[in-house]
Amino acid sequence: MVETDNAESHVDNNADITISCVTMGNSRASDYGLVTIDGRGRIVQFSEKPKGADLKAMQTDTTLLGLSPQEALKSPYIASMEVYIFKTEVLLKLLRWRFPASNDFGSEIIPAAVEEHDVQVPKSECYDPKTPFYPSPRHLPPTKIDKCRIKAALISHGCFLRECTVQHLVIGECSRLDSGVELQGTVMLGTDYYQTETEIASLPADGNDVIIANKDGVEEADRPDEGFYIRSGITIIAEKATIKNGTVI
Repeated sequence: MVETDNAESHVDNNADITISCVTMGNSRASDYGLVTIDGRGRIVQFSEKPKGADLKAMQTDTTLLGLSPQEALKSPYIASMEVYIFKTEVLLKLLRWRFPASNDFGSEIIPAAVEEHDVQVPKSECYDPKTPFYPSPRHLPPTKIDKCRIKAALISHGCFLRECTVQHLVIGECSRLDSGVELQGTVMLGTDYYQTETEIASLPADGNDVIIANKDGVEEADRPDEGFYIRSGITIIAEKATIKNGTVI
């Protein structure tokens, strides 16, 4: 699956939403959200895990996605891979105003969006068995949080947060925030290895009393030697970076 190709298709077609899809045979089609499309790849119907007659009604011409007539007979369904590309304004409208109480794209938001927006499928298979796309389970322990103040944050697993304040940010896996740290409007990319509390205790004490809030409103900056970048006003902590004690960004 090549998401860059799908992104290019999304831009070229000026679509409101693009859904990565894969053609599917009869045996597994009912396990997926299915779509039917018109001649230019626009989705005209979406059905979440249909059965019986509803399933049969979702058969569509999959030659439009590049299959041969023989292949299309074997795979007459188009299944959503639940990978979505949105225009920003469309996504905000759907989440903030149209469906503020919804919890699921596949069963709630996307079926209604098909009726109101230009929702398209890239005109090629989004799955290539020669270059499969695998999920990457980390099997990490849950994040440990001790005496922290957290607001509107997405925190990955395998992290240690102690006596810190975080607001409006994303914290990548295996990150460590120590006493006195204040983060706001920040993305931490985390690291790709896990350290136990014993291993952390043996390291030099970096990362205390750090404040990252971009109070000066800097829009763009490159500070790789210091472990961070700023893009569109958002501070991005580089992968595996260590921010030294007392740093203010």
